[in-house]
Amino acid sequence: GETISQYKYDKLLLSQVGKFLESLDAKLTPRLGLRRLDAQGVLQPAQPPASNGAKKRRTLLFVHGTFSNNDHLLEELRSTQEGQNFVGRLLKHYDDVFAFDHSTLSVSPVLNALDLARMFSAFDGPIDVVCHSRGGLVVRWWLEGFGGVAGAERKVVLVGAPLAGTSLVAPPRL
Repeated sequence: GETISQYKYDKLLLSQVGKFLESLDAKLTPRLGLRRLDAQGVLQPAQPPASNGAKKRRTLLFVHGTFSNNDHLLEELRSTQEGQNFVGRLLKHYDDVFAFDHSTLSVSPVLNALDLARMFSAFDGPIDVVCHSRGGLVVRWWLEGFGGVAGAERKVVLVGAPLAGTSLVAPPRL
């Protein structure tokens, strides 16, 4: 069609605080995106899951909290024999185990949820989600705000998720 008006905006540069938060995020969560637990229990880069079709594969997704990443979560689980056994049972019970690593300081949980929604846009199978802290905010936005896995069975375990907010992120304390 015909252009009626055009407006050009200068790209906003990051403030020193924004640059610091991005660099801290890069240290805390060096591997961003979706990864899949392989048969040896190691997280590997993964493509977004496709439609399950008639198979309805059981899928588990981990979403970490602030100042963390999913490598750390697995290290903590594997630090005990019970945790090692648990990881082994996960690999037997689920067809796919995914982990979503996301920036937790420089990016809004809403934007993380949007990334998650894009990654799972073609997925239609049953999914269980375990999320911690800020990861709970990401998952809630994904499921309630962006529709999550539409029409599929969804079970979520929220561990220490500040769904009602927290005083720790009040501007004077940031």
